[in-house]
Amino acid sequence: THKNNGYLRALLPIIAIHSETAQDALTNVTSDTTFGISRILQELDDCAMELSKFSETNFNMADQLDWTMTAGQCSVLSKEKRAIAEIEEAVVARITCLKEMAIGGTTKDE
Repeated sequence: THKNNGYLRALLPIIAIHSETAQDALTNVTSDTTFGISRILQELDDCAMELSKFSETNFNMADQLDWTMTAGQCSVLSKEKRAIAEIEEAVVARITCLKEMAIGGTTKDE
């Protein structure tokens, strides 16, 4: 096994360089204002806010469609609007979870 130690020692500088490069890349991504995690999280937040508005609009439209129907009638458009609104709510929930995971990962080091 002592013969192999020479080969492994030769790899140590290479591993150190790759480790430093990875650390530098991570630092750049987390601190870069033009393409950093904070900017991406802000865009996700904006997207979630807009999707929430669309979801509310679709639920309201579905309610209005249901209100205009006579007893026993069913509006296909109303069902589709509700389905879309539910999907939008699910996407917002996933964005929120993703953001919480990202913030938890970045604030742990601070």
